This record gives sequence, structure tokens and C-alpha cells, in this order.
Amino acid sequence: LAATHQILDLQHAAHRFIGLRQLCLRNTSVDLQPEQLAVLLRTATSLRALHALCLDGCGLRSSGVSTLAAALAASSHLINLRTLDLSHNQIGNVGMRQLSQALKVASHLQQLSELRLASNTIGASGVAALAQALYISNHLSSLRLLDLSRNDIRDEGARHLAAVLSNSSCTCCAIASIPALYEQHMQHG
Repeated sequence: LAATHQILDLQHAAHRFIGLRQLCLRNTSVDLQPEQLAVLLRTATSLRALHALCLDGCGLRSSGVSTLAAALAASSHLINLRTLDLSHNQIGNVGMRQLSQALKVASHLQQLSELRLASNTIGASGVAALAQALYISNHLSSLRLLDLSRNDIRDEGARHLAAVLSNSSCTCCAIASIPALYEQHMQHG
């Protein structure tokens, strides 16, 4: 019941977010559950001006990312979102696959230029799902920075990304902490 009241409070306060350009809950100790954030993102059309959503170090796990991913996909009013920072969470491969599915269908995220996923226990299979989303989703062609540093993507994951970067409309210029992949992309791109 308390969570329901918190969600209602968030929805009621959403009108105050008109013109908000950055929502940063980095390393927050606020007891905001992914379900509450999802309701806020889906219902607060006043977030239309939002450029950056920073959830760095918020303790998100794959189940929370699933909820968040569905909300991002359904929040067509987030047309100006340029930065999505989910670094320093525990997304893992399952959460990365769920986020990738959402990115495939979220055509309203065509302004997304930075996707920060550092330190998230993402492996090669998670990166393969992201690479597929980047390959088939023309609306993600604005992506310029992809931060996968401090994940365990290995050579297999790097090959998936290299193939996408050389064969898709994605013109990502910087891939943080994967120098060999960046060099390979620059030689072929």
C-alpha cells in the first residue's frame, strides 16, 4: 500500500517536471523502486524535454531493468532523450537482452547519442543482443558513445560489436575501454 501511495505522489508531482532536462538519481539512497520509476516515465508526459536519465549506481538488477526497459519502450514522449546512463548496476546478460529488446522497438529514442553501461556484469551474450539491436534499428543511428567498460564482453562480444559497426547505420565514434575494437572500427569505418 505504501508503494501505491508513493507512485501516486510521483504522478501528482510530475507536473513540476515540465522543462526538466536531466533526471539524475546517481548513487541514490532514495527508496525508489524500478516499478515506481517506470510509472513516472510512462505517465509524466511533462518529461518531454528530458535529455539525460542517469541511474548510475542505483542497484538495478536484471528484474529492475526489465521494468525500466518496458517503460522506456512505452514512453514515446521521451523524444529528446540523448543520454541513458545505467553504469555501475548489475544488469547482467539477462537485463542487457531485455534492454536491447526495448531499444529495438523504441523508435522515439532517435536522439539517443550516449549509452553508458560500464560495470554491469555484461558478457558476450548480452553484447550480442545489444549488437543485434544496433544493427536492425535505424533509429539508433545517432549513438555516438557506447560505454561498455569494466564488463566481461571478451573477444566474442567485441566481434559482435565490430561486425555491427562496420555493417550498419550506427556511426558510433567512441567505445569506451575497448581499444582494439575501436581501432578495428576506425580501420574499416
